[in-house]
Order: sequence, then C-alpha cells, then structure tokens
Amino acid sequence: MKLYLHDKKWNEVIATARTIMSMRHSLQSNYNDLFAFANKGNKQEILFALSAKFYSTPTNIWLAHALPGNYYDVKTGVNLTQWGGYKILWKTYDKFDKNDKRTERLLTKWRTSATNTTLFDARANNYIGAIHMKYDVDPTSTGYGQGNDVVIWRYADVLLSLAEAINETSGPTAEAYDLVGQVRKRAGLDNIPAGLS
Repeated sequence: MKLYLHDKKWNEVIATARTIMSMRHSLQSNYNDLFAFANKGNKQEILFALSAKFYSTPTNIWLAHALPGNYYDVKTGVNLTQWGGYKILWKTYDKFDKNDKRTERLLTKWRTSATNTTLFDARANNYIGAIHMKYDVDPTSTGYGQGNDVVIWRYADVLLSLAEAINETSGPTAEAYDLVGQVRKRAGLDNIPAGLS
C-alpha cells in the first residue's frame, strides 16, 4: 500500500487498503497506549513492529536519542541514558491544536530529579523545541536500550492512505472525510468540515 501510495497508483492503494480493513484491525481508543511498554505485541492497531528487547539486538534506543540529560522519569525512577538529540521545533509544535492528545507525547516541561518538584521549562531555557517522548520507559531496562517494540505501520496509516487515494480518484467524498475523521476523533479533534482541505 505504501509503495502504491508513493507511486500514485491510487486504485491499487484503495484495493490494498480495503483488503487490510477486512482483516478486523481497528484504532486503539487511546493514542498514547500505542507506544506503551504494556502494549508490546498488541496487533489491534499495530500492523508491523520490530520486536525489541532491552538486552539484545534489536533494541529500541529512541529515548536515549530524545531525552535531555536533565530528564528524570517520575513514573519509574529508572536511570536512563540520555543523549538529547531529537526535538520537535517550536514552530511545528505550535501548529498542534491545543486539544490534540498526541501532544501528550511531546514534553515541554519535566522533572529533573526525584526531590526537585519544580518543572524544567524547555522553552524558557532556550531549547530549540519540545522533546518527542514517543515511547514509554521500559521499567525492566538497565541501559540505553528499551524493550518497547518499534512501531512501523499502524492502522491509522491505512485509513489516511485510503482517504488520500479516494480524494485523488473521486474528490473529497464523504467517505474520505469520515476516514480522516476517525483518526482526528481519536486525537481529540473535531472533524474537518466538508469542503475544507
């Protein structure tokens, strides 16, 4: 489906997406659950993921790349490796709707220790952007690797790809709006009014 989408083979995208939809996948009700350690192996929405382990290859090193050196994980207290590279630039972060639940995975403030309850403010401290904490901390991890499966393709991709292909072949139909609306609703957003792009 992704290859057909890249090659603008719209009818093939539609046929493949409809086949995938017949396999009874669905959106998970909570977007943040997709990237939780407890969601490992869940096939409801995740169509393809790399199975990761913290102690062997492959391992998920997203958090090591993303977390800044002064981040303290309140939930687990795990001592995390932090290289502090990945950021969502403020100009991009500021485009999110204030009700968008996906921003819960983007940190703008965080604790720096178990005892200091004052939140470190990334914007006020001249960080170039928010921290993209895509995955939850693996509570069993002992190093830079995490055991969270690396999510590659999700059912949401199928819905949005189908909507794009329908729009390219038939224009902005009610079905295309509905497909996009399903993903937006799960993010806590209103539907796009018909006629808007």
